Parts: sequence; structure tokens; C-alpha cells
Amino acid sequence: MTGQQGCWPAAQRLNGDCRMNAQANHVESIQSAERQLISRQIQQVGWGLLLVITGGVLLLPDKHLAEVAWLMGVGLVLLGTNAVRYLNGMRMETGGLILGAVALAGGVAGVFGVSLPLLPILMILLGASLLVSLLFEKKA
Repeated sequence: MTGQQGCWPAAQRLNGDCRMNAQANHVESIQSAERQLISRQIQQVGWGLLLVITGGVLLLPDKHLAEVAWLMGVGLVLLGTNAVRYLNGMRMETGGLILGAVALAGGVAGVFGVSLPLLPILMILLGASLLVSLLFEKKA
């Protein structure tokens, strides 16, 4: 560190007072910790719901109903956790969005007696998302 009062030169130019910069860094650090806590809580709720849905569905005697209910439940949980992340100003998880959409689509299709090739659809969408993400990747 160089400059007056032991501040970084850039901090002096931007804020004029290194104490303001230290306070801003402290606030950013607290906000980051809060975001990590919220993210962890969203993840725990999601996993808890997935386990409860899976256990409940395994108790159903009708296997077709169990499959449809599980797909719809998983889809809603994955899309729901991403919606909560979005509403909290957090980055959504692309894989969760894709899995959720495919699972929900498979469940809805199952309600109407339509069988979708879910694995091929999932592979195509995940692969395409990886390729498209390269186009929007920030350069270092």
C-alpha cells in the first residue's frame, strides 16, 4: 500500500478518504456473507423438498402416477429455487433451469399420456447451454 494514510492510491482518487473505502469494503463483505447464507438456505430447502417428494412418490402404488408426480415435483422445485434466487438478485443456475424445465415438461406430457424422450432432450439442452455459454464468457 502506498499513498497518504496507508490507503491504496486508487481508493484515494475514487473516495478521497481511505476510511470510506474500508467501510465500503466492510459493507460489501457483509452483503457477500448474507448472499452466501441465503444461497445455502435456498439449496437446503431445495434438497429437502426433493427428498420429501422422492420419498412420498416412492410410496405411491401406481407407478405411472408416481413417475408423473415425481417429474412435476422435481421440475417445480428446481424452477422454484431458481425463481427465489432471481428474486434475491442472485445468479440463477443454468443446469437447474434446464433440468427443471425438462422434468416439468415430462411430467405435464405424462399427464396427457405423451411419452417424451427426456434423456436425449436433456443431453441436447445441456450441451447447447455449454456451447452458448462460451459465447458469453467474459475474457480475463
